[in-house]
Amino acid sequence: MPDLVADPADCQGVLCDGEHGDLRVLDPGTGKARWRVREDVDLAVRAGYVLETDAASGEPVRLTDPATGATRVDLTGWSGDVAGPVDEPLVLRRKDGHGQAFAAVVPGHAEIHRLGVAAAGLGDCESDGRYLVCRSSGGLRIWSYRI
Repeated sequence: MPDLVADPADCQGVLCDGEHGDLRVLDPGTGKARWRVREDVDLAVRAGYVLETDAASGEPVRLTDPATGATRVDLTGWSGDVAGPVDEPLVLRRKDGHGQAFAAVVPGHAEIHRLGVAAAGLGDCESDGRYLVCRSSGGLRIWSYRI
């Protein structure tokens, strides 16, 4: 492995080597490259997949198979993901008219489930397998969801 990488990628829960634009995901048992990413993305394990996030904008790009790198869910159109545990559903958000739309990808199910739209004015959000919590000007807003 090189001693110094000019533009290192952020890899959370994924063993990787290289830099943005030339990133290799490694097999933890052998250290050999499993697959390669030629885009400027950061990687994180979420909902049983590898979440690829645009390194410049922070927008989610896709969910990939951790063993092969094959795209499982295209996340085009979603502007962000909501902080949450790596083994729980991945909750996504984007602007929708005058509010925020939310959706989730459940571990083991390669599809986006729309959760609904909330009013505008929401700040940071966090989620787990049942709840979505967002800051608002009046305090916290909490929703329960099921998929």
